Amino acid sequence: MAQLPGFSTTWPLPGGHYFGPLGGPAQAHGGTTADEKVWVREIQRQLIRKGYVPGVTDPGASWADGLFGKLTADAVTAFQRAEMPGAASFGEIRADDFAKLFKAATLAPGGGFVFGWDASDFDYGRGMRTGHVGAAYGEGIRFFTHKVSEWGPGGRTVHKRCGDMLKAARDAGMVWFGAYVVARSGRPVADQAEFAIDTLNAQASGLIGHDRFRWQVDTEIWKDSKGVVYDHVSPKTGAALLAELNRRTGKPVGFHYAPKWAYGDSIPGTDPLWASDYRGSGAPAHWRTEWQRTQQGKHPGWGAYSGRTPAILQFSSDAVIGGQHTCDGNAFRGSEADLATLIG
Repeated sequence: MAQLPGFSTTWPLPGGHYFGPLGGPAQAHGGTTADEKVWVREIQRQLIRKGYVPGVTDPGASWADGLFGKLTADAVTAFQRAEMPGAASFGEIRADDFAKLFKAATLAPGGGFVFGWDASDFDYGRGMRTGHVGAAYGEGIRFFTHKVSEWGPGGRTVHKRCGDMLKAARDAGMVWFGAYVVARSGRPVADQAEFAIDTLNAQASGLIGHDRFRWQVDTEIWKDSKGVVYDHVSPKTGAALLAELNRRTGKPVGFHYAPKWAYGDSIPGTDPLWASDYRGSGAPAHWRTEWQRTQQGKHPGWGAYSGRTPAILQFSSDAVIGGQHTCDGNAFRGSEADLATLIG
């Protein structure tokens, strides 16, 4: 973890002075000089890293321009209401606000977080339509997956809306989008992979060949409503299925959803792991609100297992995303450039 580059977290202003909107009194510093801009820009970048700037996830984005305007004041207020409800002056950064904002500040490679959404036809039954995907992108969602199929002891299952939803994600400009396949026992992974590929090709011909398309495999221990296990899927099956999907479609990498709470350190391979841990998410709310209520970069769900630190953390199962309710909210630790590098 690298320290904030070229920046000291020691309070730089005299007593009684603060960082605040341009045009304020002499004690307010909003970016009118070159030196002030350096400090305001780092405040803006830290607000982005902590998730308080709607629609912006990359700390290197032009939003961090070194000028303390209304949007910066609004982001500061959001931070204060979430983390410093007793702040002396909302929308302004004073010494105690500054200390809290930069407390133990470190960066993942590239800095910040990128947020995503994984969905299925169950979401369609709750009202989800393709327009919600575009709306999610407008809110800052940058990756999207949708269930396409599973083939287990009980037969084949197809999620009919996958193709349309993934085309919406492609058209919205997601950093990456993909189909997820539920791994099941009792059927060769070659059959499961072929079924998934054929199903998606039938729904959206040519989509698999898109340079931003990637596979996700969902490996879980399945239980009925009484908690009785009816399919204890081996993590080896999930890893083998992901390898088969990638091999057949020429993809350099895919994501393996195989949570620590189910499999511990028994997951083979080197695929990027997709973990889940919902503690701290609170009551159902907008995904940014739920993210702000978690421990974010210090969330226990980022803990390494099976020899890897998770690439993606599912932090909520009841978020509001793009206007759609009861959604799975996810975070990638790093910048959009880091995410693009990971998928190859």
